[in-house]
Amino acid sequence: MSSVAIWSSPKVPGAKLTCPIEVHFNLWRLRNKRLRRIEQFLDIGLMIENSSNMDSLNLYLPFAVKERIRDLGKSLETTSAIQAVFNEPWCAVVDPGKSTIQVMDFDKKDIFQIYKLNDKDIEVTSVYGGSLLRLLVPDTLQTKTYFRFRICVPDLWPITKEDKPSNSWLESAFFVSEIVDFHLNEKRNLSEELLRAMHEGCAVSFTKTHLFLMRYNNYDHIFSHPFPVDTRTLEQTVWTEYISADYAGERILAYHWRQKIERKASVNSVAVSKASESSPEGFSSFNVFAKFRFQKANKSTILIFLVGILAISIIGGLIANCIYNTFWG
Repeated sequence: MSSVAIWSSPKVPGAKLTCPIEVHFNLWRLRNKRLRRIEQFLDIGLMIENSSNMDSLNLYLPFAVKERIRDLGKSLETTSAIQAVFNEPWCAVVDPGKSTIQVMDFDKKDIFQIYKLNDKDIEVTSVYGGSLLRLLVPDTLQTKTYFRFRICVPDLWPITKEDKPSNSWLESAFFVSEIVDFHLNEKRNLSEELLRAMHEGCAVSFTKTHLFLMRYNNYDHIFSHPFPVDTRTLEQTVWTEYISADYAGERILAYHWRQKIERKASVNSVAVSKASESSPEGFSSFNVFAKFRFQKANKSTILIFLVGILAISIIGGLIANCIYNTFWG
């Protein structure tokens, strides 16, 4: 079970409604300056077009979520943060007495609202070999609403994993490959029990999906399918507050994959498969595969390398002495 899954639960039991939804995934791999180590975390954004008939939005993740989920609504209270995250000339309007942030264009036209989550809005359960997040949709929401939160876990396998090459012990000591295999609502990667639970609820129809892989510029992008639609450098001053000052926020590249409703599919922006063909109403799944290569050397690997060089030098010297004593000694 290596796929993320999203479906909804209706307010009226047994009702079968297809809910249009836009989803954003930001997979970060950054160095924690305080702890001096590389950490990964996943930011998830969910845009609900109409929540009037929705009791909850269910999100299955194929790994264990044990730490507290962090709401990112408060991180989007500034216009600079809104423009950085959505890459649009929008502004944030904040009312301290409300749990929502209004997003407007500069003509003061409402675009959508951002809901600031609290601990009671998300329920986490360990099930189906991973974690099920149940996002309770407030009854007070009457307009297009966006939720965004962060999941920090030590290991994001099977979405991403490291793979050391076996062809050279020296290369294995210093270079590592990272494999990102991201699936969303890919039925062949979900268990029968989970598919049954999704069938008992309501299907979602994706109007747009975004996947961003945030990597330092010393990570070499080797291959991906499909190709990213674009890649850009993140502005350190704008993004530092969003990601937290604990992380080194310089020289970060954002690799961007997107799938959206369009009658003529674009080879570079749509992962074409029978399960993910787009239609005017939306599409049902999203898949991205990417491979990166980066240098990974710490004190232990450098020490092992130096010890190996020293051992080779000593052995070479002993062999040379033996040859000399045998033939000329």
